[in-house]
Amino acid sequence: MTSDDAPEVKASAKDREFPVLRGKQREPRTVPWSWLAKFSARIQCNHGQTLELLARRGGLSPTEIWLAAHDQKYTAPVPPDEAVETWLSDAIKRAKETL
Repeated sequence: MTSDDAPEVKASAKDREFPVLRGKQREPRTVPWSWLAKFSARIQCNHGQTLELLARRGGLSPTEIWLAAHDQKYTAPVPPDEAVETWLSDAIKRAKETL
């Protein structure tokens, strides 16, 4: 799949969502774009791609989001998956309360 074939990403509005890479039964499937954008400099460093391009390619994993939010390189050690999942769910709830 080329970037031209990638699915269109919702391009406007304050409530725009960024996709989270995960299995079909896992939640959350998206995070608020405006919340994730706060970490865009680290995401750009870690992935060499913009949020727009990453979204068209399917998004970021919870671990990749955790690394960016904690200003860590992609090679840094991370907590166990369950801890990252709990952190992400809590972070999204807090973010949505302030949006």
